[in-house]
Amino acid sequence: MLIFGSVDTAYMLIFGSVDTAYMLIFGSVDTAYMLIFGSVDTAYMLIFGSVDTAYMLIFGSVDTAYMLIFGSVDTAYMLIFGSVDTAYMLIFGSVDTAYMLIFGSAMPCRHATDFPKLQFPDQSNGVSSLANVKCKLLHWEGSNLVVAKGQIASRDPKSKVYHATLGPLCWKVWVNHVTVNVPLFRSTREMYDLKDAIGSTVAWPSQFIILD
Repeated sequence: MLIFGSVDTAYMLIFGSVDTAYMLIFGSVDTAYMLIFGSVDTAYMLIFGSVDTAYMLIFGSVDTAYMLIFGSVDTAYMLIFGSVDTAYMLIFGSVDTAYMLIFGSAMPCRHATDFPKLQFPDQSNGVSSLANVKCKLLHWEGSNLVVAKGQIASRDPKSKVYHATLGPLCWKVWVNHVTVNVPLFRSTREMYDLKDAIGSTVAWPSQFIILD
């Protein structure tokens, strides 16, 4: 410090850059950040001002960072915000605004009258179960492509799929047969696409579920 003025200045003069020094000394930049700052996110906040700024400068965009670090944007949202819908509300102001910006249209199934007019027994909690009713899943990107067949497991917004609350916009669905393998609407570390989910339940946007 007395010779160079600071450790980082020394790193830049000796190794060419601080990151090169970190990689050579600690094995990786992230390892250096964890040892020096306590966590990578703390380092990002102190160096770049915020984690998102760091993601944009390092990865090009926050979403790219989420995909590379967490495997998918939705997985990142669930781990960081608790649920995808919570992330949408905090980032975009409302879930509908998020869907308008991401998918080009708001989710239409917002009220009970919007659901298919079929007769099903009501349960005491006011949510008709539709349990075991056969259904088809359309690609959640909005292409009207049938990607899987299955059965409704639950419409209860409080129901959980892999520890994440279902929320008001998705249904819990058993995946029985996959016709086109596409990424899950909410992927996890264990399951990324529909084929991974065969025989299991997934959260799928009700807008893209057709009842048989």
